[in-house]
Amino acid sequence: MTYSGRVLVGVLFSLALVVAVGRASPATAEARPVDDGWTREIVCVGAPMTNRLAVCMDATGSMSGAPFEKAMREVLTILGMFPDDGLLKVYAFRVQNVHSPWPGLPQGGPQRIVGSKPLNTPWRTSWTQLPDSEALEELAAWMAAEVGCGGHTDLRIAIDEAVKNPEEDLSILLVSDGVHLGPSGEAVVATVATAKKRGIPIHTIAIAEGTGKGVPLMSSIAKQTGGACIAWSREGPR
Repeated sequence: MTYSGRVLVGVLFSLALVVAVGRASPATAEARPVDDGWTREIVCVGAPMTNRLAVCMDATGSMSGAPFEKAMREVLTILGMFPDDGLLKVYAFRVQNVHSPWPGLPQGGPQRIVGSKPLNTPWRTSWTQLPDSEALEELAAWMAAEVGCGGHTDLRIAIDEAVKNPEEDLSILLVSDGVHLGPSGEAVVATVATAKKRGIPIHTIAIAEGTGKGVPLMSSIAKQTGGACIAWSREGPR
């Protein structure tokens, strides 16, 4: 990598996951305190984002509050630098438990879990351009309303939904605490393998408050597909 290339990577990644030129070893990435006890770390850099981006936002309860604020800081910085001709899809994802009354009890009595259903809510149903700041504000408000509605995290349904897009010039931005509570890890591996086979980089923003145990999975997804990973972390209980 040339000196000018390294400077470009440093400047852009100091803002967000935008464009990375060449490769960098995760061992060289520095974690630095930002504010409120949070640390922001560039775990790895990857391929440049394409002009067609599918953003998958974890909308479960664990992402509410400070994690959502940190995630939106990164997402809105990226989208603020998105090219004028860039196309965007945004999904809020979670898996919601389905409840029904115990047999023999009237509706509204004690509930039991009878299954779960994935909720992948699109901001808009077709590819959208972001022509101005009003669109960004609308998107931020929509995300804020979606996040914190309960359910649990299934990274597989988010990646599956994004990979369904048939376009070749596709990148995915996956935003989550990475604490996968869906089907087995093998299901996530298979879904990531599909993206890798199609040459779709999955860039990740990992938000780790408390245990931070989701960061390795989020960084692994990025590295396997040639994407970049930024991790926000803060110690303490969650």
